[in-house]
Amino acid sequence: MHFQDHEFEVDEEGEGIVDAPKGRAGNYTNTDDILLCNTWLQVSRNPSVGGDQSRDAYWNRMKEHFDDRNMSGIDRSNRSLRSRWSTINSDCQRWAACQKAVDKLNPSGTNEDDRYNFTQNLFKKEERKTKKGKIKKGRVFTLPHCYDVLKDDEKWKKREDLDDLHLSDKRKRTIKLDDDDDEDDASSDDGKRSPTPNSVSYSKPKRPDGCKKDKTEKKKRKGDNELKNAMEAIVKARKEANEVRKMARTQDAVAEERRLAAEERRVAAEERKVALEERRVAAEERKVALKERKVSNEERTRLLEWEKHLFFLDTTNLNAAQKEYVNLAQQEVLIQKRAMLRIILQKKGIANWGL
Repeated sequence: MHFQDHEFEVDEEGEGIVDAPKGRAGNYTNTDDILLCNTWLQVSRNPSVGGDQSRDAYWNRMKEHFDDRNMSGIDRSNRSLRSRWSTINSDCQRWAACQKAVDKLNPSGTNEDDRYNFTQNLFKKEERKTKKGKIKKGRVFTLPHCYDVLKDDEKWKKREDLDDLHLSDKRKRTIKLDDDDDEDDASSDDGKRSPTPNSVSYSKPKRPDGCKKDKTEKKKRKGDNELKNAMEAIVKARKEANEVRKMARTQDAVAEERRLAAEERRVAAEERKVALEERRVAAEERKVALKERKVSNEERTRLLEWEKHLFFLDTTNLNAAQKEYVNLAQQEVLIQKRAMLRIILQKKGIANWGL
């Protein structure tokens, strides 16, 4: 707020003004408001930090959280954040109470837009006193973007009775939900007054149950909830155990299939290795046999050549000893030839031909 080049801002309760620090930032945008609401939800719900802390420590944490996520480039002071939060806190709670009041009316033939307008009229007409006794006139609710963020939190849920609206007459109050002039309310056939969207009478809510009864009911509900939670936990644990066992069986089956497949591949590889080794050995044996046959054929060829030379040798120029050696060699060859022929004939089952 500016007045003759001097800056002011509302205090933490939203009441009165105090000197604002120099260089005051601009107004809060909807994005800033939403970030502040989310900051309050995150910081206030933090279970690791207890409630036994100073105001400065709490708002230092609020500012730190806000600054870490503030993309506007505007630095908001602790006092500025507290002041804005005070306004959001108060207006959103009053808005929740007005919504509850309209819900209790449940006017027939109305849609969501009508209910929103009724709630705005009720919010605007409501006047309240500050701590200093100053009357603050009603105004239009301008923070629906904040309420959308906070409405699910317990603190801002719709109020259960109209006392939260700080009505001047708690026993009975007539609330007009629009700006039309007063009209005569229609009456039903039995003479009882019928509520309309223009004028509705409220009576004092029913007195709540006593402490003892409420305590007993809470214990009963707590016991029922604990039993229900215990049963649900057992069912959930059994279901999870079944899922774990099923998953384990599936994993074991897959592992067994993989093991068998690996074993089959190993055996096939061993068989291929053995077959390759057998073929290699057979090839070596054939190679040796071919070499032996070659050697044998060469020796036989040489032997035949020597035998041919021996039998066709000219002994004219040989002496008696040489001639005797040739004759003995020829006889030896003939003996060997006859023995080999006899063996061949015996294999073929042919009788000796006088050999």
